Amino acid sequence: MNKLKGLVLKDLYLRRKNLILGGLLFLMVFILCSSVCLSCDYGNLARAENYDRGNLTMMVYTVTTFALMCFVSNGSSTGDNKCRWQLFEYTLPLSPEKIAILRLGLILSANIFSYILSLTASAIVCACGRLDFTRDMFENITAAALCMFIFTVILSALMIKYKDPQKASAHLMTVFVIIYIPVMAIVMNRVNEIGKAHPDLFDEQQEELLKEMFLDPLMNVRSALFPFTVLIYAAVIVCGYLLFVKLIKRREN
Repeated sequence: MNKLKGLVLKDLYLRRKNLILGGLLFLMVFILCSSVCLSCDYGNLARAENYDRGNLTMMVYTVTTFALMCFVSNGSSTGDNKCRWQLFEYTLPLSPEKIAILRLGLILSANIFSYILSLTASAIVCACGRLDFTRDMFENITAAALCMFIFTVILSALMIKYKDPQKASAHLMTVFVIIYIPVMAIVMNRVNEIGKAHPDLFDEQQEELLKEMFLDPLMNVRSALFPFTVLIYAAVIVCGYLLFVKLIKRREN
């Protein structure tokens, strides 16, 4: 237990600067978004004519994004280039199973913390803007937290394999680009087809049509998977644990 506690303290110590900077960045964005929402009643936006309060929902998702990015990304294990910690990590008197549990525990703890923080901050921003914190917002934030959890687990697995954050990020970015390019090609092709088939539509009407074609199906999938969020988390944890153990044993050999 003391050995695991030492590793946790090591990780917290090494990422202390990132956590402080992430917290300050999140706080700055939170204050900015809350100020914009309050401005609708007490500031310049209150004097604006025909201002759509629906635009304030972007403030909610901005706060959520920064909460997840600033804290979830700090859940993976860190290293120290100066003392070359990575050279000695696998000589510790700890089994690969315990190291894998530690890594997943840090990732899950950071994810839960950022998820609660994003929900709380988003609810406060909604209150400042006199918006309803809807079920759609709750489901979107939950889906974003789940996606970030999966992303962090994959990134941590690549870091175990390559022992180099830059190389791991490069491989993950390569996979993203390989997926992104054909998907965007399909989307842009459909957009052009819609423009040619309905040249008389206004921009707002085209946006609504595109939303029905692309965004609504994604939202339906999100809503269908929402009741199984805990099960999906459990599946990712089990798969991540098995993958981490396998990669750590391979590195030791």
